[in-house]
Amino acid sequence: MKLIFIYGPPGVGKLTVAQELAKLTRYKLFHNHLTVDLVYALFDFGTKPFIELREIIWMMAFQKAKEEGIHGMIFTFAPEASVPGHFIPDVMQLIEDDHNSIHFVELTCQPDALRERIANPSRSKYAKGMSPEHIEQYYQRDALIPMVVHERKLTIDNTTLSPQETAIRIAQQYALPTQ
Repeated sequence: MKLIFIYGPPGVGKLTVAQELAKLTRYKLFHNHLTVDLVYALFDFGTKPFIELREIIWMMAFQKAKEEGIHGMIFTFAPEASVPGHFIPDVMQLIEDDHNSIHFVELTCQPDALRERIANPSRSKYAKGMSPEHIEQYYQRDALIPMVVHERKLTIDNTTLSPQETAIRIAQQYALPTQ
């Protein structure tokens, strides 16, 4: 299995790019907010049961996808303070072996564009509670990504790229099968 691990700040376009990449590659899309919204229905964000259940679901999904031989999977992720520091190393340990790999993609965009995107009404479908005023605080959370990820990532500034163009760049970088 190839796991395409797309991360970046809220509003940068992770889900939109992931949807385009899924169309292009036919990889399965495991969008972070599917889990976050499920767990949030039961527990307040950031509480101990929220954090524990969210991580259990994430890890079980990765494990089952690997066991069942899913060829490719795309995961979207926004690093934030409630995610335990061991999460990404644990995912790497679970997935990576002689036949399975993780490819990290960091999406970025210019701050003005990000503030505009944060305010987009399409974000209300999921519990995406970030405001334009708080986006600067997000960039203080970079330390949550382990150094090994920084050394292996593809960074794409998608300020002026369409989601399709961004998806094509990811597919080309990692030699993903396309239609």
